[in-house]
Amino acid sequence: MVVDNQLLVAELLARSVSALPGFSVALVTSDALQALSAAERVPTAIAVIDAAMPNAFRAARTLASHTSRTRVILLDEFPSEAHIRRALECGASGYSTKCEPWNDFAEALENIAAGGTAFPRLPAVEQGERQKLPYRRSGGEGEPSSALLTSRELEVLTHLARGLRVQDCARMLGISHNTVENHKARIMGKLGIHKTVELTRFAVRHGIVSAS
Repeated sequence: MVVDNQLLVAELLARSVSALPGFSVALVTSDALQALSAAERVPTAIAVIDAAMPNAFRAARTLASHTSRTRVILLDEFPSEAHIRRALECGASGYSTKCEPWNDFAEALENIAAGGTAFPRLPAVEQGERQKLPYRRSGGEGEPSSALLTSRELEVLTHLARGLRVQDCARMLGISHNTVENHKARIMGKLGIHKTVELTRFAVRHGIVSAS
């Protein structure tokens, strides 16, 4: 199945995947929760999920942990160390970006279909040691790492760094305004950051969001 926030992108990707030998697409949707429901009815070997869409990691975790026949590859707009870490944490089998050539993505799908994994190799870390990844990239000597943050805090940081207001972030995540404010305060405390604009700078330096 192909799950992407932009339905046109999902449909075009599904056509390309269907053209690969041995592959067919059972479902194309722009709704991650619909994909969860469909996976229980339709046997699905691989789910390609847009990492930037709402509920993407929730869907990935559920599919990976409760639907053993379905393996997940997260597809991101730009490389994100934080999203790679979250993909590993939720049990996904792969992570790729829309910046990659089609042949690389097709190879990742084939590796996953064959029972393997497809994650970018981080510096000095072998694929087979991915469960031990430190997930640290320092933007300067002594600067705190994004590894200090929980998955929910990373999610909140990502939305805030992309320019969402607290109330918009709360609505998107399905939590209260006060909860987002509390997460924001904890993030800033852990990172030693005192201004919202500094959150965006930190997120860009650490590859959590794109600078563009």
